[in-house]
Amino acid sequence: MLFKVKQIYSYWLKLYRKIAKPERFGIGEKIDFLFLEILELAHSSRYASLVDKLPYLEKAILKIDKIKTPRDAMSGEKTKE
Repeated sequence: MLFKVKQIYSYWLKLYRKIAKPERFGIGEKIDFLFLEILELAHSSRYASLVDKLPYLEKAILKIDKIKTPRDAMSGEKTKE
């Protein structure tokens, strides 16, 4: 998992550098921070025992979902289903 997260973050960094400054320092920084948190969680889960891995992976999945959701979901607003 850690290897895949590193690959995705590397790809994100290439995109991040191409984003216009207003977006880069707004939504871009939020996404970048989420990626860094996912990397930390993946790294921590790597060294955790099998039983202790689950909380790290659950938190990482929640952060991945935040990246995948629309912008209004990241601001705390609920989307209508």
